[in-house]
Amino acid sequence: LPKKRQLPQGVPILIVDLVDYIRDHGSRDCPDLLRVDKSKLNFQTIGKCIDRIEGLGSSMLEEAPAVVRVLQEEQATAYDAVHLLRQFFTEASEGVVPKSQEKLFVQTIVGASSNTVVDAAIDAVKMLPEVHRLTLLHLLAFYYEAMMWYDLEEVQVADAVSTITFKTQEDTQLETQQQVLAVCIKWAPQLNGAPREDDEDNVASADGAPVPVEGSGASTGAAGGKTTVAEQMPSDAAPSPAAVSGDGGPKPAVASTDAVAPALASVHVAAPAQSSDDGVQPTGSASSTP
Repeated sequence: LPKKRQLPQGVPILIVDLVDYIRDHGSRDCPDLLRVDKSKLNFQTIGKCIDRIEGLGSSMLEEAPAVVRVLQEEQATAYDAVHLLRQFFTEASEGVVPKSQEKLFVQTIVGASSNTVVDAAIDAVKMLPEVHRLTLLHLLAFYYEAMMWYDLEEVQVADAVSTITFKTQEDTQLETQQQVLAVCIKWAPQLNGAPREDDEDNVASADGAPVPVEGSGASTGAAGGKTTVAEQMPSDAAPSPAAVSGDGGPKPAVASTDAVAPALASVHVAAPAQSSDDGVQPTGSASSTP
């Protein structure tokens, strides 16, 4: 019998395999990878991949990554894999953050001062149901890697992937959702349990003023008090500069579904793990069960 794979616990295997494929096939010359230009997709290849993935069933749990093998055999590109990841969440009834918890998730982080934002983000992630929590952490680690690899700002990455994270896409909420997601991407290593004691960005400066959160526009208030993430948000719902400028960064991708098969069904999930005391839950490998 085939051996069972070593997988991040609690994360849908389809997501694990797609992220692994994107990591392995995304080159340095495609910084627009996460927003996916429709012209760079091969919808015939994507359709074949979906048909084959739907038929995999429990073979996803085998030692050889079954989804990765399908993508390789169909010669899918990293862009195609990103589209499949988007397609999964487009057709799912929930985003990474459940619709019923989107507002609480955002408010928990928005209300934090710049020198307590990591704790607030940890609290927000901990409130999510287990599979959602572990999936978010897995994706945040990937987004952080992409940000570093392509030398992007966290707000640019958040702008590209917010539609995966949040199902509710109302104009009045988009900017705040993207800013909150940018905070989570910036602190993805800490959310996944990385040490924080030596991170000078996460402590107050020598004079006691809050240290700004890079990329979020954080600053101290006029009276020298702590400025919350909410106070740094624009008063209107206009898109961020990165979202509207021609060269300011990735724009939100809208997945085309004209040439793809119906829902990606039967997503197998590795056995959930116990929460970590130091972070939220590391996304390291652990033995999976069917």
